[in-house]
Amino acid sequence: MRLTTAVLRSTVSCTVFLAACVQSPAAPRVEDQPITLTVSVSTSAIRIGDTDTITVTASNRLSNQVRLVFPTTCQIKVYIRDARGRIHVPNGGRYECVPVPTQIIFPANGSVSRQFIWRGYDQFDPPGSQTAVPPGTYFVSAEMTADGYSTFAFPVRVDILP
Repeated sequence: MRLTTAVLRSTVSCTVFLAACVQSPAAPRVEDQPITLTVSVSTSAIRIGDTDTITVTASNRLSNQVRLVFPTTCQIKVYIRDARGRIHVPNGGRYECVPVPTQIIFPANGSVSRQFIWRGYDQFDPPGSQTAVPPGTYFVSAEMTADGYSTFAFPVRVDILP
């Protein structure tokens, strides 16, 4: 009987001790991202040389103005991948960004859009020494990485016709 009482007291003491050590998180929980990113295309199928306008929209879901500071000149990056996941745009899979801080100011409950012209080459307009991507299925996505905040847009399908 004494052993059972001692074990019971010990178990209760440990339970009370463990319960006292639990802390609630200090930061408030955010259910949804305050700034969302979406991608749309003007057409879902093009031939090399035809124009497809890619629009990336960053929407502020907050009732306050938001200012995001970026460590480089690259604010919104658009990537075009083939069905296997290989990045074709930008050529080489990486953007060359100048390390100069920039910013975007989002109006309260508003949005900011950027457009990119794609003609089925490994670079966006303006045209230069570009290489056509092979015919097939491609996926256009975008990302935004600022100081202290990042988000991405789910991909949209575009077919390059032969």
